[in-house]
Parts: sequence; C-alpha cells; structure tokens
Amino acid sequence: KQSSVNIRRRHNLELEYTQMAFIGLAYTPPPKRVLTVGLGGAQIPNVLRYYFPKVAIDCVEIDPVIVTVAEKFFFFKNRPPTRAIVADGRAFIRRAGASGWKYDMVVLDAFTSLYIPDHMVTKEFFHQVARVLSPGGCVVSNIHSSNMLYDYQQRTYANVFPQNYTFLGRRSSNAIVVSLNEPGSVSYDDMANRAAALQKQHHFAFDLTKIATMYEAK
Repeated sequence: KQSSVNIRRRHNLELEYTQMAFIGLAYTPPPKRVLTVGLGGAQIPNVLRYYFPKVAIDCVEIDPVIVTVAEKFFFFKNRPPTRAIVADGRAFIRRAGASGWKYDMVVLDAFTSLYIPDHMVTKEFFHQVARVLSPGGCVVSNIHSSNMLYDYQQRTYANVFPQNYTFLGRRSSNAIVVSLNEPGSVSYDDMANRAAALQKQHHFAFDLTKIATMYEAK
C-alpha cells in the first residue's frame, strides 16, 4: 500500500511514514515554500496545506495519470498556492537550482514499483537537492530500512549533508531521514521539545511527540 485516505477524517494520515515525514518541521522554521517529489495520493501536501494554509507547495510527479488520480480520489487541489508539475524529479530540481529557486523543505518520496529510482539516490542528485535548500531548510527522505541499499543510502547522505537524523517506523520498514545543509547539530531534547511545541500549537491529528521518539540514536 502506497497511498491511503480516510474519507471521513482525511487529515489523520493513515500511513505511518506520512506522519513521520512531518518530523522535518522540528528541524526548520515554519516553511513558506515546500517541494515534494513524488505525489502518490498527495496526503503529505494535502495535510501540510491544512495545517499551514499559506505555504506554497510545488508537487513534482513524473506520471500525469497520478496527478489525475490524486485530484479525483484523494482530494488533491491543484491550484495556487499548490501546484502539480509533471516532470522527472531530478530534472526539475536541476532546473530549479539553475534558476535560483529555494525551498524551506524538500520531501523526497519518489518510488517505482521496486524502489526509489536509481538516479535519485546518488551523491550528484543530493548535491542538486542541497542547492535548492533555503538557509535553515531541510530535506525529508522516505527510504526503507529493510532495503539492501539502506546502509549505502545512509553513507550517501553523510557524504553530502553535514547533518542527518534518522527516524525508524514501528509498524513498517519505512525510515525518514532529515538532512540539513549546514554545520552544527540538533540534540534529541531540542528536537523533541520542538515537536511537542508544534503539536501543542497545531493540534495535529497524529502525535508528533510520539514520532520524535522514533529517532535512531547513532
């Protein structure tokens, strides 16, 4: 299962990894511009829009049929300040970097029927992603701890981004990696306190404080 929505409580986020992706908010100021790569059922941009109605969200999806399905069955609204862009994610990010576009959060959630596309797990790709990050921004990557490439992926993140923080799913093999393109570190306590403050402020239908406890200490 890659997408799911509760039509009566559509902001609940049914899948664990979609809830986990919101932990990126604990590492960056409130985002003004967000890029998501891989639309699927559009649950991450939909819920992000619900809690942050003024945020501008660019959703890049290679398959136009997926955009149509998201609009028809998953309540996705392709209108400003949200827009769907039909393009290859890497090609779009390369063009965005060349144009000087910046995003406060980049969510990487592009998958084929097998795994993440090969050209989106390389150092070269992540250097391109780093180029479109705003100062203080973060990258949120959805990967799988059970995949044979997991350890290699972790090393790739470490070779590109100065800071990387991993959260492991409890009901799934999903892992969320939050990457920051600047030196320093964020302690567990600081992250957990920020998550608790966000939960209190926004009253998420999921519990961000519990997601904070999924942190994998190195």
